[in-house]
Amino acid sequence: MRWHSIRFRASTIYAGSSDGLFRSTDSGATWNRLALGLTGGQAVNQIGVDPSDSQVILALVGSALYRSGDGGASFTQPVLPAVSFSFDPTRPGVVFATSLGVLKSTDHGLTFKQISTATLAQPIFADPFHAGVLYSGTQRSTDDGATWSYFFSGSFFPFFTADASSKDLYTSLGTRMVLSSDGFATMKTIGPASTPFMRVFAVGAGQTPGGPPRIYIQTEIATDLYITKLDPNGNILYSTYLGGSFRGECQRSHSGRRR
Repeated sequence: MRWHSIRFRASTIYAGSSDGLFRSTDSGATWNRLALGLTGGQAVNQIGVDPSDSQVILALVGSALYRSGDGGASFTQPVLPAVSFSFDPTRPGVVFATSLGVLKSTDHGLTFKQISTATLAQPIFADPFHAGVLYSGTQRSTDDGATWSYFFSGSFFPFFTADASSKDLYTSLGTRMVLSSDGFATMKTIGPASTPFMRVFAVGAGQTPGGPPRIYIQTEIATDLYITKLDPNGNILYSTYLGGSFRGECQRSHSGRRR
């Protein structure tokens, strides 16, 4: 069974997989399948918990978007056909979806309205620090998804994440990961100069309150992972691989301290 998406809500964890949707209410010790209202036998490609209402769960099953308003106990019939969806953390109830164009919901995913006919290759990432600024692959919108323009050149497909403490944005550009504090007007490469990773995976809290963040990425090879710790100025304190053939390269790139 292959896991496609995992989302956390306190001690409750939701996991979408090739074998359906599962929920744990004891931090992962035990799991139960959630199937009421979902189409059986299809992979759950994406799952998300509404950041402003933890009872609202959206699940992308095949190419259909399902919604739960009771914490996953039951799901409605598909809200709409979709390729991906994204909650906007800056505005309660706002959800973006990509399908034949860009769609937007302002009622926690109950209804959607098409706002653009733009074709987007990647899921939408809503800038958590600037309402109305959206990213998708190499395109950006500054008017809440109505219009889109290219702000990166290249054939790669960047993924985005953010550090809430520093308000930095991170993205993957081909074979390198970069951070920016000014909406990608300027960027700084972090980690190894060249790594076969696909996307920024997550930015987590530091080891101490207010400390440098921990960064996790997903590589092309599913068993590869490296962890990088930065100081408040974005300098690498240490970086190490958890398996993978690029271990030596990563060790050469850090400052000598290793956890």
